[in-house]
Amino acid sequence: MRYPLTFLTKQQDRVVIRPVRTGDLDSLLTFVNAFAKEHTYMMISGLTFTRAQEKIYLESACKAKRKHEKIHLIALAGRKIVASAEVRRQPARKNHVGVIGVAVAKQWRGRGIGKKLMQLLIDEATLLGLRLLILESFEENIGAIGLYEKMGFRIAGVVPGMFHYQSGYQGCVIMYRPLPV
Repeated sequence: MRYPLTFLTKQQDRVVIRPVRTGDLDSLLTFVNAFAKEHTYMMISGLTFTRAQEKIYLESACKAKRKHEKIHLIALAGRKIVASAEVRRQPARKNHVGVIGVAVAKQWRGRGIGKKLMQLLIDEATLLGLRLLILESFEENIGAIGLYEKMGFRIAGVVPGMFHYQSGYQGCVIMYRPLPV
């Protein structure tokens, strides 16, 4: 894929999508911490990350990219990161499998950014030679599950009570998508 890629949202907002790089540290930290404060259906909800922690993550992500173990894309509106998405190659006997994660800032949801990032990750994973993509979703996150199904993912099953959410527990929907060989 050629980056940066310019994308117009459903509302005609101009968004630039490109791979993350080490110079994105402060912008990514701002995005991640704002996202974590939302208490959404995400694993990082309620956490706060330090600059040192995010620097370690970002350096690791860039190193994994060079080794073809990870693809991490960001979407920018101006200079502000509004979405982040990645696919991580699994190790050893599962090195043909990628795990996908997508996060879109609250005020940018519903504009087609998540769908665009998912499609780019699917395309990139195919180019990397991955044969299967998997993801996990909170059972009550019906909107996300619907998008994943539209993107060709199928439900493999549900693990009851896997996620602690608010004052209770929710099932984890495990989804998969085979990729062309």
